[in-house]
Amino acid sequence: MRALYLIIFSVSCAVCEPMYSITGTGTIQVARAEYHTYENAWTVHLSKEQQFANEIVIIEMCQPPCPETVSFLDPLIDCTALTSLLNDTAWYNDYTASHVHDFPSFCNSLSTNSAFLQLSVGRILDESQNVSLVRLRPPLELVLFNEEALLSTWSTQVNADTVRFSVRVIQIAPLQSVFFVHVSLISLQVSRPAETILTLALQNPCTAVGLSAPTHASVQSVKVYGNYRCMWNCRADMLRKPYNSAPATREAIITQMNASNSSAQIYECLKLPVEWTAIIFELKLRVSTFTTESSYSQSVYDALDAYAAATQRNLSRIRGGTTVVAMGIKNSLYHPHSFEEVLRKLIDSTCMISTCGKMTELVNPHFFYHRRRLLDVPQQVTQLLVEGSYISTDNLPYSHLLNDLRGTLAETRETAVMFTSVEDIDFAKVLYVKMESPPLHTPAPSDDPPKHVQTSVPFVTTLAVFMIVMIVAAIMCTGSVNSH
Repeated sequence: MRALYLIIFSVSCAVCEPMYSITGTGTIQVARAEYHTYENAWTVHLSKEQQFANEIVIIEMCQPPCPETVSFLDPLIDCTALTSLLNDTAWYNDYTASHVHDFPSFCNSLSTNSAFLQLSVGRILDESQNVSLVRLRPPLELVLFNEEALLSTWSTQVNADTVRFSVRVIQIAPLQSVFFVHVSLISLQVSRPAETILTLALQNPCTAVGLSAPTHASVQSVKVYGNYRCMWNCRADMLRKPYNSAPATREAIITQMNASNSSAQIYECLKLPVEWTAIIFELKLRVSTFTTESSYSQSVYDALDAYAAATQRNLSRIRGGTTVVAMGIKNSLYHPHSFEEVLRKLIDSTCMISTCGKMTELVNPHFFYHRRRLLDVPQQVTQLLVEGSYISTDNLPYSHLLNDLRGTLAETRETAVMFTSVEDIDFAKVLYVKMESPPLHTPAPSDDPPKHVQTSVPFVTTLAVFMIVMIVAAIMCTGSVNSH
């Protein structure tokens, strides 16, 4: 097998065109390399031709000086030759360094438990148990965090502002009694940023490096899986859109404020109407990637936002009115809480500062995901469990809204090229937010007698006096007659 040796220069950009390719059947192809200010890390996006169902990718780092070639290898090797390759002391991966010595167990895991193995080898280099220096995110995104522990030990200084990393990529596919193996070498040359999140501790580190947020939002540095990352959030009574987006640059926010082009990316904090209906739903999206616990490439989150936006546009055409669709991967970076929790918190916050409606709910007792677990699927086709919220101001039975949603989700999937299928769409509950009708006002009873009674008292008194006078007169007249 020929060694393939590339030099990749880093760039700082939102979306870059493919820069270098590794040609050949089944080989890694470098799509782009970029520095992300929001997480102070470089990422290298890799793509490859999928040949085998249980194929895994192992990435290793090298402490300089590093080999510049790999020895010729037969693409089909046995377990002994494979473990010898992985035990090469010039290259290092945290997991393989401590597990490859058990040859039979490791080779057996490649055949029987490749999903767990891919997850384990994805933590390539850790500074500690909770702090990553280099890791692999699905789908095939190599992440190198701009940490001194990484730069001082695992890179070569090119000049005052540039360093070089050496990376070995091994593709392994278990066959009947042998393994198909392909090895590539990557030389990654990157420019160090002048200012980073960690070097700007006296001010907001995220705004200091040029990140910003729209009106009614803020951007801040938070610790995610042991590493600092900039994230943006809206005021508690508003919904973040796009829901799974990384912070924008200050220039992008200014451009958005001045641009009239509606096709541009819009970052906003959305204020919901006073009354609305929300359908909380879940579905499974199939994506060609490897299994992960919770961390995905930003490209996966962006694809999910694009799918939600296309669904929202199509639903708006059907019903009109205010339509909002948001989706999140359950228990992920941008969606740690359910949409029910998000919307209830939003209503509670709204009630503190302005007029708000009262929330009621309708629960689906036959909700699919209460009754079944995700089915096992091939290693390289992962099912993402996605939760969504469809908010509408249309005063229609929820069954009409649900039918619109089911059909639109299936039709809109064609626009989401990263996802190969949409499956098992079902709704968990419907949330209704309505203004309560004001109660009828009944005046309180009074202790004072009614006015018409008060005005009738003098008349009664006069009548009584008159009757007494008439009786006295009658008695006197009777007495006078008897005397005669």
